[in-house]
Amino acid sequence: MGDRVRIGDYYGEVVNYGLREVRLRTPSDDTVTIPHNTAWNHPIANANSGQLEAQIVTDFYFAHEADIELVSQLLYQVAYSRRYTQLKRPITVVIAEQPWATHLKLKAYPMDTRDEFVYQTDLIRRVKRACARHQLPYPQAAALESAESP
Repeated sequence: MGDRVRIGDYYGEVVNYGLREVRLRTPSDDTVTIPHNTAWNHPIANANSGQLEAQIVTDFYFAHEADIELVSQLLYQVAYSRRYTQLKRPITVVIAEQPWATHLKLKAYPMDTRDEFVYQTDLIRRVKRACARHQLPYPQAAALESAESP
């Protein structure tokens, strides 16, 4: 109970574990009933193992010409300055190159994993405001289309 898990195509908090099924409450507040035979035959990913905190990964994409050092610093500072970030846990920024953009992942821990999507939304809004102040470029649609064409 309380674990944030992914079973097959479903993600949510375990709210009931009965004799025949596991019930999950999804982020959209639906209750999904998963029969045990499904749980036994599919991998289960557990985000928090019953702990109150779980790492939240938020993806950002920037044009290749963006100052990635500045972007990395902004992402870190946004997460670090949030009062709902668990500062006893690490905040990291991971960078990967894609043909059409630079992909950055901001990894941080909210105080309470139940606030995962509100926390993530807050991070995105604050990062977008900070990036707008510094006029950091996002990938353009033409670059995305050329990367997808054969």
